[in-house]
Parts: sequence; structure tokens; C-alpha cells
Amino acid sequence: MKLEGRLGLLRDMILPCSCLCDIGTDHALIPAAAVMEGRSRRALATDIRPGPLERAARTLRRHRLEGRIELRLGPGLEPVLPGECDGMVIAGMGALMICGILTDGREKAEQASFLLLQPMHAQEKLRPWLRENGYLILDERLAREGEKRYQVLRVRHRSAPAVIREAKEHLGSPTDMLSGVVSADVPSVEMFSGKLPADPADPLYDCVGYGIIHAPDPLADLWVGDWIARQRRIVEGLKRSEKGKTEVETAEALLGSLENCLDVLTGKEPSK
Repeated sequence: MKLEGRLGLLRDMILPCSCLCDIGTDHALIPAAAVMEGRSRRALATDIRPGPLERAARTLRRHRLEGRIELRLGPGLEPVLPGECDGMVIAGMGALMICGILTDGREKAEQASFLLLQPMHAQEKLRPWLRENGYLILDERLAREGEKRYQVLRVRHRSAPAVIREAKEHLGSPTDMLSGVVSADVPSVEMFSGKLPADPADPLYDCVGYGIIHAPDPLADLWVGDWIARQRRIVEGLKRSEKGKTEVETAEALLGSLENCLDVLTGKEPSK
């Protein structure tokens, strides 16, 4: 099964697991690929609507996976039993919806060895929520589809069991993204020392991702460019609406931080 773009990235970031759960599965392409490639022994595919599950059933029949992937109807993690899945995929929806699913299914999500999260919008809301709720960001990468970029984060809760391969696959994020302590074996951090914020909780990284910048990801400059264009529109909109001075200054400060980040990534002298 050939998966490209964001689906291909999700597939590539799945760690070996006993049971993978794909929330909001649509065509069930991710769990099908995971089982066929031996990344997961079995899988669950859930959706809140019958239509996507009908499409998922066709995928399972096409690849003769009916006995290894189970389809379940229901919202979020409600159809999943506690401890049933050690890997979870929550992708293709807004960051606030992802946070809501993790909140409503807190017990189940916190038991998973890893979760792959792929927010489609409001991405800057996800990382602060993860920090505040005890999740570690283990890896984050970008995928490209045409002119669009998508991000995928691999996370787990502090209390969940770690996956053995986790440390070897670590790509530039701090050992503990919540502590602000940078791992000594990440060479690119030294390269950016003094030019970019060191704190993973800086508003810059809530937007673009610490690991994406400090690895750095091959698409990082394009990703930051996307955010610059977005932030410029926000600043212009705030000025037109005559918002308060503090709100405008905060938005302008983030824009400046993003522009500086792009200068660093592209080898230009950072603006003062």
C-alpha cells in the first residue's frame, strides 16, 4: 500500500505496537498499512459516522484484513477499552478537537506508549495543552502535499511506558520537551545557540515546533514561511480592527520571532 504526504508520514512514525487505534479513520488506510507492514499486530479503526466506516470496510475487504482490524462506531476514544491499544493515531482534525478527545479519553490516552497527533489548524494551541497536561513531545516532523505542509507529533504521557526504539529515533527534540533542558547530543542546538530561543515553551515553538527547527526538518524553512504569512495577516487584521496596543505588540513580537527564525534557517544574518 503506497501512502504519501501526511498519511505516509503518519505511517512512517508508527512505532512497533501490539494494537494501533486510528481515531476518525475515514478509509482506514493508516491501520491497514500498519498491519500489512508489521508495525502493529492488530488494529482498531473508529469513526463518529457510519459513512467513513463503510469506506474503511471496503479497504479491509480489498486487502483481506477483516480478521486483524476491527471497526467501531463512536466519538473520540469512547469505543476503545482502557489499556486496549498501546499506539494511537489522532489525525486530520483541528488541534482543539484533538485536545478535547485527549481530555474526554484521558485514562485511555495516558496509558498509550505513543500517540501520533496531526492537527490541521490551531496548531499553536496543541503544544501548550500537551505541556499543561503532562505529555512529552518525543518527535515531530513535516510532510508536504503540493504546496501545503503538515506536521505530525509523536507524544506520550509522562506516566505511560516508554517504547524502546523511542530514544534511537529521537530527532533533535530535548530529552524532556517540558523541562526546557536540551539534550547534549543534539548538534544543531549548538549551531543555533544565541540566535533562537532555548526554551521549548517559547511562543515561537508553540507555532513551529522545537524539534522541527532544531533537528532541523528539511521542510522547516517552508513551514516557518507559512507561519510568517499567517502571522502577517493576523497583525494586519488586528491593526484594522483597532485592537489594544498590547495585543498588537504581542502579535508583532511573534511575527518578528518567526522572521528571525527563517533568517537563521536560511543562513541570513538574524535581524536585531
